[in-house]
Amino acid sequence: MPDLTPTRVLFISPYPPERDGIGAYCAMMRAELAGQGHTVAVISARTSPTPRPEVLGSLPTAAQGRPDALISTARAFAPDVVHVQFAVAAYGARIPSLLRLLDGVRAAGLPVVITMHEVTRDTESLRGAGRALYRQLARRADRVIVHTERARIALADEIAPELPPPAEWTPLSCAGAFASETPKSCLRSVS
Repeated sequence: MPDLTPTRVLFISPYPPERDGIGAYCAMMRAELAGQGHTVAVISARTSPTPRPEVLGSLPTAAQGRPDALISTARAFAPDVVHVQFAVAAYGARIPSLLRLLDGVRAAGLPVVITMHEVTRDTESLRGAGRALYRQLARRADRVIVHTERARIALADEIAPELPPPAEWTPLSCAGAFASETPKSCLRSVS
């Protein structure tokens, strides 16, 4: 039987009210986890004039300064896991802040999971720079999740072959809105 102990989850992601597919995905996951009794908070990728109550803060651009206050906020929340929802377009000029924030939470011993939503699109369009960025992110993660076999192969064979391969992939054609709706036949473990 699975462990049903409530956990504390900190998402770092685009988030409503910003109109963003990854943000909507994160909001659905947050709602489902909270509905199951977990404590869930969010650090949003961008600032909103009307942030939701679960948003602890947002990533600054390089011009706005370092994310030191967010690192303290993340540590004070004391999550059991930090889960990043990532695509280059979702963060843009905030990528340096994201990397610093991840360094700060990892230094505190917090486990980091990164769902990489656009691996092949980002690395094909940004080429060497895109591969270097995804390599940096993968090195900061305890676990990487991708949505396609093609993305898994790109990470494992081309982008970060020195690192363990992504632990799992979930084909989008199989994915339900929540893990509880995803048929087990669609979840594949790569070992």
